[in-house]
Amino acid sequence: MSLDQEQIEELKQEFLAIKSKEDLLIILNKTSALLAKDNPDFNPSPIELKTLTYYANPKLCKQRYSSFKIKKKAGDDRTIYAPCPGLKRILRTLNYLLQITFESHDFAMGFVQGKSIVDNAILHVNKNFVYNVDLEDFFYSFDFYKVKFAFEGAPFNFNKEKEPLAFFLACLCTHPLELEKGTKVTLPQGAPTSPFITNILCYRMDRKLRGLAKRFDLVYSRYADDITFSGRFNFSLSKDFTNELERIITKEKLKLKPSKTRMQSSFYRQSVTGIVVNEKVNNYKSYIKDLRMWIFYLERHGLEKTQTIYRQRVQDDKNKGRDILNVISGKLLYMKMVKGQTNPAYIKLVDRMEAFLIGSGTKKEDSKPKPDKFERVVNSLLKDGDIEKAMKLFR
Repeated sequence: MSLDQEQIEELKQEFLAIKSKEDLLIILNKTSALLAKDNPDFNPSPIELKTLTYYANPKLCKQRYSSFKIKKKAGDDRTIYAPCPGLKRILRTLNYLLQITFESHDFAMGFVQGKSIVDNAILHVNKNFVYNVDLEDFFYSFDFYKVKFAFEGAPFNFNKEKEPLAFFLACLCTHPLELEKGTKVTLPQGAPTSPFITNILCYRMDRKLRGLAKRFDLVYSRYADDITFSGRFNFSLSKDFTNELERIITKEKLKLKPSKTRMQSSFYRQSVTGIVVNEKVNNYKSYIKDLRMWIFYLERHGLEKTQTIYRQRVQDDKNKGRDILNVISGKLLYMKMVKGQTNPAYIKLVDRMEAFLIGSGTKKEDSKPKPDKFERVVNSLLKDGDIEKAMKLFR
């Protein structure tokens, strides 16, 4: 966003000063109009109070969310809940206000402007031991009352006479979902506000886990539900460490996922949020090998046959129809993010891809490169907070 610091501070103070949903409407419309000047994702036309109230009530707006499934790396399905356009517009603007108002913990690396999975991985480079734990049913662990509690606390302080405002905001940000154990009003995975709200609600846990790390001379970070500790010795053998870790997480009404807990020694490949961290941040060798293979197929067989081979090999129906050029473009973009644009291996693959595009007539040698469609899609996903969906496109 291209707002200057003075404008950002003004919006922040006005948001903190609201006392009613009418005040909320004013600051939402003002923020959206300002952001729309440089960003087409925001709509400058004002919304009405009845519209805001309508989207805050799932009993009135029965089609607030549509759902679809994506495949996890393990092969099972993950359900994503996409808000309808009207609600998405409101939540996107509200998410911006939350981000400029609340400062996430220093070691909360996900869904924070200016931080990425690479920044998260860098913290754990060249350590003797890297310990990963995952939180179970992360988004669905934060129900309506926890979200309302977040708005009642600092820095928002929508409590006492402002408590109806916390209730209204919690209504906007949660939704009744049919889960395995029944219906639960919780954060939908796919809403623009959900990821950052988890950072608000995890702040106390981050502070305690950072304290635990300091006690054992470790490095700590959290990227969404992925928690990492790293250090010089095998601290997972210490009952003091593991018991305190579980106690802190349980006290926050969260649960560890035992199947995802792993200690990684430097004698083997160590990875954090999908990035190798043994000596430097790096892509998996299999990732680079796969990327080289598709570029080789283009060079050897041409675009049409390579597209056919891709469709034959991809099992996932949703990805089967993707353009192979966009697939390769996305993989190169991810490689650049991890290795850097000056990395020789990255430059060589980009040069080969450019040579193919020019040689095949897909791109003219003297043409000005257009913004990459895949890159725009990924940036949009990252901005809306759906990191896992964005990263799935890379793989």
